[in-house]
Amino acid sequence: MAARQVVVRLVVAALVTLTVLWGRGQRPQPGVFVPHAEGEKAPGELIVSFRRPLSAPERDAILAPLGASVKREMLLDGYATVSVPAGQEEDVGRRLAQSAAVRTVEENGLRFPLFVPNDEFYSVQWNMTMIQMEQAWEVNRGGGVVVAVVDTGVAYEDYLDGETQFGRAPDLAGTQFVSPYDMYSNDPHANDDFGHGTHVAGTIAQTTNNGIGVAGIAFEASVMPVKVCGNDPTRTPKYGCPQDHIADGVKWAVDHGARVINLSIGGGGGLTQAEQDALNLAQDRGVVVIAAAGNSGTDRLDYPAAFPSVIAVGAVGKDQILASYSSYGTGDPGHQLDLVAPGGDTDPEGSNWIYQNSYLHFCPPNPTTPESFTNFVYCPYRGTSMAAAHVSGVAALVLSKFPSLSPDQVRTVLTCSALDLGPPGVDLQYGSGLVQAYNALRDDDGDGVPNCLDAVFNTPTPTPSPPPDLCAAGELTPTATPTEAPSPTASPGETGSPTPTPTPAPSRTPLPSDTVSVTDTPAPTPTDTPTPTPTASPTDTPALSPTGSATPGLTPSASPSPTPSPEPATPAPTPTPTLTPTPTAAVFGCGDVDCSGAIDSADALWVLRYIAGLQPSATCIGRAYVDCDSKISVADALVILRYVAGLRLSVPDGCAGPG
Repeated sequence: MAARQVVVRLVVAALVTLTVLWGRGQRPQPGVFVPHAEGEKAPGELIVSFRRPLSAPERDAILAPLGASVKREMLLDGYATVSVPAGQEEDVGRRLAQSAAVRTVEENGLRFPLFVPNDEFYSVQWNMTMIQMEQAWEVNRGGGVVVAVVDTGVAYEDYLDGETQFGRAPDLAGTQFVSPYDMYSNDPHANDDFGHGTHVAGTIAQTTNNGIGVAGIAFEASVMPVKVCGNDPTRTPKYGCPQDHIADGVKWAVDHGARVINLSIGGGGGLTQAEQDALNLAQDRGVVVIAAAGNSGTDRLDYPAAFPSVIAVGAVGKDQILASYSSYGTGDPGHQLDLVAPGGDTDPEGSNWIYQNSYLHFCPPNPTTPESFTNFVYCPYRGTSMAAAHVSGVAALVLSKFPSLSPDQVRTVLTCSALDLGPPGVDLQYGSGLVQAYNALRDDDGDGVPNCLDAVFNTPTPTPSPPPDLCAAGELTPTATPTEAPSPTASPGETGSPTPTPTPAPSRTPLPSDTVSVTDTPAPTPTDTPTPTPTASPTDTPALSPTGSATPGLTPSASPSPTPSPEPATPAPTPTPTLTPTPTAAVFGCGDVDCSGAIDSADALWVLRYIAGLQPSATCIGRAYVDCDSKISVADALVILRYVAGLRLSVPDGCAGPG
């Protein structure tokens, strides 16, 4: 009997203990505070969710001691918007989350409608939505960056040059211009005597959201007009861009504060030493140089796009297919097409073109249109010149948000954020793909480094564990990779546009070796007449009417009969083998980073250069991942140095090579 009582007492005690422990385990835990990690937030507001319905007095008892109060009851059950002293959102939020009655406390972040410019003809700019501009404009608009347009000049001022009157393009009225220079006249009046540079400048930084015309990409950036092209009666053809002027134009831009240089000009025959020195100077001074790939439709890049330090840009149409005229492929050794961007191409409706404000006589294919530098329309054009301008605008946005990036880092950001087109990975026809402005600007963790650089430098391999030690096994044969490109050689075959001007003529006499051409084609003359049709004067808010007439652009008077322009006689790009993608930071299990055949201190230096964003050209950089921590870091350089010094490596076998 006594034994039974003892057992009963033990069972009761156990049940009591379990009940107490269960009660403790079920006690509500403190809530969670969630700050608004990035972007704007509503000052003095928190979103609070409660674990159970509370009466007003119960909530006040929790909130009042913290200086908080209910601003409004949310429709969502259990939620309320709570007012707190401005500037104390995080402090009050964390204290409030300690209450057992509170489930979550969150800062009230702000979102915004995506920016859509009110420019009258923005609806025809399919190119802007293709490269994510509406999302990108919410992040940055190019403020603080100077983009040099080294070209035919820009219609940026009202100026009488002898007997020639120049005018400022109506849709550049709000664009900031700095440090203009004319290499032809050796004076600060870099006015456009052709129309090409004005069109290019508009895509980069046309005045935007001003109720007229069209939009530009980096419309808060400043444009530096540098005129390097012009007429010379001693040449045939007369209009061209001499290489000495191009070299001096680049030097002028570098010396006067440009962060981006747009070269929508091209030709074959290699670069002069002066051009090479100027482009190397730009690279050394931290200036990003972007150039048009060329309009010959061949697999060789035009110069200067073919030069390794230059970002080479091809063109796609509205269908995201390489344009029929766009050059692609390779340039100097080790250099190929980097990106593509909207450049326009042929379509039945004539809407597959890039619209910007420029001269009436530049726009139509009708050569009888009187030349005037004060008569403007919204002109449709196509060409790799237009494509390069898009990339220059996006580069300006990137540098405005991340001003400390080097030219190589900007190239990396633009290429790794691009939309892959064509064969998977990097290829000759599309490079890394279609430039994407919003992707390039993203910094999701708020560390001041673009997502793409985070991905390249911090997550070098998609696999968590290293593969076999291929170096130790002798399965990789080291091959030296030059760190500097050799001097460029003449481009074989026909490269670049043989025309000195962006006219619709399908073929012209090639430029002499001392000139480079501007390389684009005016829009064809479609058979339909789009709307709207405003009543303003031609120089203010012209109507959309890209018809085959003397005024095929966006003008208010467009009723002539259509006369289609001949298509350029350029070969369509032929398929070429896809380049082997640049080696990523895959784990090869060895430290021979520079492919020299030995693991030495130079390998550690390559690792440090890679981390610093200097983009070493060694094809073995992937082997820098030597300590199995899932990233290329300073620690890898230290592991290599320890190995060189003969010290024992305290890392897993197979991660750091032999020894």
